[in-house]
Amino acid sequence: DAAVPPAGSGNFAGGNDALSMVIPYGDAQYYARRPTLAVPAGKALQIGTDRSGAPIGLHPRLTGLKSIFDQGRLAIVQRTGYPNQSRSHFLGTDIWSTGDPANPQGTGWLGRYLDTLRAPDPLAGWNTQRETPRTLLARTVAVPAIPSVSGYAFASPNTGGEAQYTRQAATRIASHVPLDKPHLAFVSGTVRAAMTTVDRVAQVGRYAPTTPYPTTGLGQALRAVAGAIVQGVGTKVFWVQTGGFDTHS
Repeated sequence: DAAVPPAGSGNFAGGNDALSMVIPYGDAQYYARRPTLAVPAGKALQIGTDRSGAPIGLHPRLTGLKSIFDQGRLAIVQRTGYPNQSRSHFLGTDIWSTGDPANPQGTGWLGRYLDTLRAPDPLAGWNTQRETPRTLLARTVAVPAIPSVSGYAFASPNTGGEAQYTRQAATRIASHVPLDKPHLAFVSGTVRAAMTTVDRVAQVGRYAPTTPYPTTGLGQALRAVAGAIVQGVGTKVFWVQTGGFDTHS
């Protein structure tokens, strides 16, 4: 099989004012409807025109996105939505996560991709949040939530050498696969796979980046993603999320 490079999905959780992000600065109605919120035309970072020929620009503080856009690495899709909108943030998020307005409680669009993998790996997907989003919800693949690489370890009430002995004992018990007891065999196999996964995640903790990462949750999540890629863990999809945008101000 050809090697498949890992993909990433970043989610800015919260509300987004599309008309302050991508500004129709040539539209008189924009200024008439937003007498105090409108961004002056002279401050908008011009990026060309939309499909109707109307000029548009980015918010003046989005210089980073403007640079990426100028490099041809950013596409902007305007006026997205679904028919007969309910104005519910929750339903809208579910539809965005599933990509299916008719079945917003179904599997996620990234989860359906993971379901297509043959013999999916336990680390085929990696969620850096504590709760797995619906986007990663799959039918046959369980995506682990690993917000902290160091915290994803064998849990034992003991410490030091005693903790190691505890793990060795658990591993020996799980090595017995009784063919006449399929349910017990399944549990033993799951334990062995979990131990292996813990060791693979531990490899990521040994990653020594050449660039310092911020100590924020987002910074450490991105460091974990970089470490998993550099260490060749084999993850196909990473999920990183940062919030705080839904300020209503």
